[in-house]
Amino acid sequence: MNENDRNRTVKKEDKSGKNRVITALPHVNKKITEIIYNRKMFLPVKTHSSIIAFICGKIGSAFIPTVTHGVEERIRELGRAKSSLLFQSPRNGSPREAGNEIMNIIRDQSADGIIVLSITPEQDVIDSAVKSKIPVVFIERQIPGLHSVKVNNFRGGFMAAEQLVNAGRSKPGVIIDPQTSDTESAAHERYLGFKAGLKAAGIQLNAGNIVKADYHSIESGRISLEKFGKKMKKLDSIFSVAGDTVAIGFMIEAKSQGIRIPRDLAVIGFDDMDVAAAVEPALTTVRQPIEGMGMEAVNIIDEAVKGRLKSPKNVILDAELIIRESV
Repeated sequence: MNENDRNRTVKKEDKSGKNRVITALPHVNKKITEIIYNRKMFLPVKTHSSIIAFICGKIGSAFIPTVTHGVEERIRELGRAKSSLLFQSPRNGSPREAGNEIMNIIRDQSADGIIVLSITPEQDVIDSAVKSKIPVVFIERQIPGLHSVKVNNFRGGFMAAEQLVNAGRSKPGVIIDPQTSDTESAAHERYLGFKAGLKAAGIQLNAGNIVKADYHSIESGRISLEKFGKKMKKLDSIFSVAGDTVAIGFMIEAKSQGIRIPRDLAVIGFDDMDVAAAVEPALTTVRQPIEGMGMEAVNIIDEAVKGRLKSPKNVILDAELIIRESV
């Protein structure tokens, strides 16, 4: 080892305009020394691949994995590395926990974009997201000042009501979910659309004919029928704001009790999951492009990172009524 190796230095100009001298380790070249000097402690070294953080609530149905698949597929199509998706699921799925995740990412700049699914964080988090240079995209929520991707859920609910009315049904029941009470949620918009569709036909939805499914599951669908109780005898149709899985659970329980679908009771779901076409009878439902929402969210982040978006982009995708055998 010669004297030059022991005393190799690199001159680096700091913010004051003065040159600092960095002593290099033996056999370490100039470029690596500058990287070591510039790197922030405890933060990952960024590569040319973008990192997208995906924040969602607890996985309680096939909806979240399907959106995630759309995100992953679009990342691959854009040529990103497989490790580009950073999946975050807050412990209790609450707005506060999700907000903490968002704030941590913004503070540490540990991602180049953030996708938030079906959660509305608190206002201080929204304000920070608006001010942040990191693009944040909300799926199923439209928040002023931020990017969003959603489906025309109001139209979807309206079409469900139209289909039941056209089939001669005038005494509907509705299965809602816990998110329906959130006025910013997709479920709330579906519910409003359904009521509007009934009203257009001169039908008033009886508040007593609404039950809540606690989870997006087959079992919650079965329990929903029990919650209707004696009111079932007065109903001629069901719309599941809570989605296909709940609607299918409801149909399974109804058939076990001798209720004939659709002769005695028409049923419409929402989502158009793969299983909707596989059950007997096949479920009439409102299709939403679930994977497409994930893909569009990635598209927005890609455009924003490339500097092509000067203002928030809000994408609204079409819903489509899929008529099968349950109506």
